[in-house]
Amino acid sequence: MKLLLASLLLCIAGTAACETERREAQVYHCGPDGRDLRDTPCPEPGRPASSVSFDNPSNADREAALAAAERQASLAAQMEHDRQLAEAEALRRNASAASLSAPRPAASAPRQIVVRKLHAPRPRKPRPPSAQASAPH
Repeated sequence: MKLLLASLLLCIAGTAACETERREAQVYHCGPDGRDLRDTPCPEPGRPASSVSFDNPSNADREAALAAAERQASLAAQMEHDRQLAEAEALRRNASAASLSAPRPAASAPRQIVVRKLHAPRPRKPRPPSAQASAPH
């Protein structure tokens, strides 16, 4: 059983390695710190080119990535639609609850002014002198 599993894993790994292409590109590091990357030689002389290698994905990998992106986009659109429906429902519920709980005053009714009487702060009770303060030294 272990031998079968090991041979299956080797076959899968071998086919995955064959599906990608390794490519190289020349890159020129231009500018004072070499941070300006170009595929053509730098305008200032004396800058050597360096080689960068990368993997080119297979058509199957590319199609799988596009399918995953489409699934995520449709899921995001559905979630946005559901959120908008939930927000609209919450607004309807809150609007009807607000109109039932608090009647609106008539436009011609005068405003009532509420006057509150402020109380003066209570004076603090004096503390009795402590025994240590009254004892002679």
